[in-house]
Amino acid sequence: DSNPARALKLFIKKLQIPSSLRELGIPRKDIPKLAYKALENKLGLSFNPRKMTIKNIKKILEKAYYGDWVIKMRKYK
Repeated sequence: DSNPARALKLFIKKLQIPSSLRELGIPRKDIPKLAYKALENKLGLSFNPRKMTIKNIKKILEKAYYGDWVIKMRKYK
């Protein structure tokens, strides 16, 4: 497949491994608790070029819960 994101999704499906927090059995109601725990990880967040907030982290975890992740490939010149 020439689309890297689609190829990765197919690869994960072929391996039959979870691709969402829901598939891992993590309850949706735990997302706020997970977001606060993530915010406590100062070292991990220090490598992120964007300032993370509870709102940002919850949004990311919501997408991860539903497996609604998107991989963007940039073309560098």
